[in-house]
Amino acid sequence: MGQVKKLMKSHEMSSFLFLAALIFIVGCVNPSFWQPTSILNCFNDSVVFTLLAVGSAFVILTGEIDVSVGATLGMSAAVGATMLRDGSNWAAAILAAIVIGAAIGFVNGFGVSVLQIPSLIFTLGVNGVVRGLIYVYTKGAWVENLPAEYTKMSNTFIAGQLTAFYAVTLAVVIAGHIILTRTKKGKYFIAVGDNAAGATLVGIPANQTKITAYILSGVFAAAAGMIYTSRIGFITPTAGNSYEMKAIAACVLGGIA
Repeated sequence: MGQVKKLMKSHEMSSFLFLAALIFIVGCVNPSFWQPTSILNCFNDSVVFTLLAVGSAFVILTGEIDVSVGATLGMSAAVGATMLRDGSNWAAAILAAIVIGAAIGFVNGFGVSVLQIPSLIFTLGVNGVVRGLIYVYTKGAWVENLPAEYTKMSNTFIAGQLTAFYAVTLAVVIAGHIILTRTKKGKYFIAVGDNAAGATLVGIPANQTKITAYILSGVFAAAAGMIYTSRIGFITPTAGNSYEMKAIAACVLGGIA
């Protein structure tokens, strides 16, 4: 009984009950929303935000914040989409996007942990710089005419209406949970967030951990950008704008302290 009471009082359960109530209310207004296809479409549409939230979770657990993931998504997607449009193979385009995401993440981590600039201020500045670079790179134009084979990937189903992208994302979420709760390195992020000075005293590299968290945030944003590219089929200079707030909200609602 004690475990049940603890579960019912948990933040995650409150979020789950709120979601269930929301689904019930929307279903009462529009009964077709309760159809399995409609629910699965909601799951499939959440892939981009879920990946952004997973990356942001590592940063938030260290006691910092990253408000540049939306711009990172846009920049990575713009470069990857341009390469795909110009005939590069998929692996090269995806790798280039991931490298860009990791590079932006490293800059964020270095500025926050080494230069000791408040994370909100520094990542907000990086967000503005990267957003400007997107306009310079694309010259303000849309990146269109992507290979049909790539855009069709978002409609690859593995079980009913469940897409392969969502299945992979679900596996990533589970893997992230296991890493953070079951591995020694994963618990570093939580320890640094609880008390960075204390973590350093017991031998945990706080600065390195924060940099790693920001790199992971950038990598996940880049991966989300390439999935966004496949789903939408084109990239605009404003791609990913304000997505960072949704990612942070998802983390908070999901119970990330």
